[in-house]
Amino acid sequence: MQRKRLRFTLTLILSLILLILAGGYLLASSYSKKGDPVKVSHNWSLMGLRQETIAAPTNLQCITGDNKVDLSWNNPDSKNVKYFFVYRWLQGETPTVVARLSSDITTWSDATAANGVKYFYMVVSVGKHLQTSGVEAQITGTPEAPPPPPPPPVEPEPVYYDDYDYDYYYEEPAPAPAPAPDPPPDDGGCDPPPDDGGGGG
Repeated sequence: MQRKRLRFTLTLILSLILLILAGGYLLASSYSKKGDPVKVSHNWSLMGLRQETIAAPTNLQCITGDNKVDLSWNNPDSKNVKYFFVYRWLQGETPTVVARLSSDITTWSDATAANGVKYFYMVVSVGKHLQTSGVEAQITGTPEAPPPPPPPPVEPEPVYYDDYDYDYYYEEPAPAPAPAPDPPPDDGGCDPPPDDGGGGG
């Protein structure tokens, strides 16, 4: 009885080790040394795994911001997908799992991204039997700091004018002198002297 239990325990441990090694081989062999994805066909029957496939996430998109990258995607099979694994890596590096999300979550924000750095992202579907999707859902994102706000408009300095220099005075022009009356016509003779009030005898 103890031998049967021991044999069952060893078989279970070996199966788990084989499953872990096969998953690591699948992921590692899907990328070149530079970190670029390559097409590799795997013999699932030789690995002792189920020959089941699951659809990869669709419509993977990203929005970059200030020191962050926001990812969003669509669930391709809500009935069979159990998890989503999010991978991140830099050019020339090996992809690393940075998030494991339940199937009802289709967004993730990378708040540790640095501005000016190009990041590679991949989202993989994981099924109920731990089968994984392909590497189709990949995208890159480079967070950037927002541009600085425009400088405030410069208000012109007020100009003060000297009242004395810019005070205008207006004077009515003097009327032209009236023309002198014409002299009476000279008809000859003498004019009588003015009457001074005296009387003659």
